[in-house]
Amino acid sequence: MLGMVGGFKATLDAAVLMFQEVTLRGIVEFYADDAQIEAAWLLAHRGLVRPVIDKVWPLARLADAQRQMERGDFFGKIVAAP
Repeated sequence: MLGMVGGFKATLDAAVLMFQEVTLRGIVEFYADDAQIEAAWLLAHRGLVRPVIDKVWPLARLADAQRQMERGDFFGKIVAAP
């Protein structure tokens, strides 16, 4: 799980995790070492984890993207693209 936009608490269905044999691991990027960050990027590049993107804004509307972020009106990432 990457990111904590919704806060620090979450509810998980432990039975679903167990039956799917899921491993849940947390890493705080601020405290992660280079090997942990590289491993996370490798998972992303292999398509094993994907970011949730709420909206892609053109760079020319960066101020609108900032306002959306300040309102908290999003779920996932807000992306500014050229």
